[in-house]
Amino acid sequence: MSIMDGLSEKGFPVGQTYFEMWCRLYDELFLTLNRPEEMAFYAGFTGQRAVRTWRDRVKRLAELGFIDLKSGPLGDMSYAVFFNPYHIIKRAYVRGDVAEDKYRALVIRANEIGAFDLDDIDDKGELIPPPVGEDDEEEKPAPKKRIRLKRPAKAA
Repeated sequence: MSIMDGLSEKGFPVGQTYFEMWCRLYDELFLTLNRPEEMAFYAGFTGQRAVRTWRDRVKRLAELGFIDLKSGPLGDMSYAVFFNPYHIIKRAYVRGDVAEDKYRALVIRANEIGAFDLDDIDDKGELIPPPVGEDDEEEKPAPKKRIRLKRPAKAA
């Protein structure tokens, strides 16, 4: 989030807004923006201009490439499509828009948690396609065994 805030204009942090929206995501990385007042509040914006400020931050996230906004029944900001933030940050780093120390810290933390998404982007900022057939041979985890506890016999 610190890197995201650094990519945005000074005085217009976007990290909290992104995090609040990200917490609402499931596997599909698609979010309906149907509760702007609530989303603004949880992102830390209150008062008369809360929703306006939140909308501004969401638009900035789209300009930075972290999300894409789609129109729909709620207007021009009805839906948000989320992209891999590691990819967006690595491309910004390649362009020279991310400080070396912050990027290095991100790489170390990503390795600690087993996220290797930064390796998906080459040193020119291009996506590296997976080798052909690699997705077909993924090992599926073994099903979990269920342990059933026996209930004690009832006393007569």
